[in-house]
Amino acid sequence: MGIRPSSDLRISYGVHPSPFGRCLLALTDRGICALTFLDSTEPRTALERLQKSWPMAVLTPDPAPTGRLVERIFTEPDSRQHLDLFVNGTNFQIKVWKAMLGIPWGQVCSYEDIARRIGQPGAARAVGAAVGSNSVAWLIPCHRVIRKSGHTWRLPMGIAERKKAMLDWEAARNRGGLSTAPVLVYSVEKSGSAKLQNECVPA
Repeated sequence: MGIRPSSDLRISYGVHPSPFGRCLLALTDRGICALTFLDSTEPRTALERLQKSWPMAVLTPDPAPTGRLVERIFTEPDSRQHLDLFVNGTNFQIKVWKAMLGIPWGQVCSYEDIARRIGQPGAARAVGAAVGSNSVAWLIPCHRVIRKSGHTWRLPMGIAERKKAMLDWEAARNRGGLSTAPVLVYSVEKSGSAKLQNECVPA
């Protein structure tokens, strides 16, 4: 069950450049609630999806704080400490997202691997749907989840190319001898929302 929408929730957002194209970052006082790459999508479409996810929230453009966060997010991983995430999903989705957080920097696993990690080995298709529902790209690393065959041919071209670019970007920094890896500490509320905290610790 998702969290109960509240008109008290305020979401600020901004559209910014990133190493992987333009992105929309949305922020609440509890943490980042969306990070979406726009491709050819207009910001209005991404905002409509954001409003649908948080139907009673008040959305306000405020690019100054979101711009500072985007700059932090896309620097070296050891500077991405203490980034709180606030996501809305079913209990199953949150289990999948939690498992994704455990994939090491620059590495990949399959939908079947994630299904086994959450104790539901027959749920690879449902895992794929949960991965696709992730609203905080990059920080909840859906780019590290691939088909068992390794192919990305079923993905739209722009998404497949960006996924490869992200993995190459991480791999290049691993070869550079980084001594840290991102670890996210989370707690799941009864409502089905999750408050996540991004920290970095020695690898």
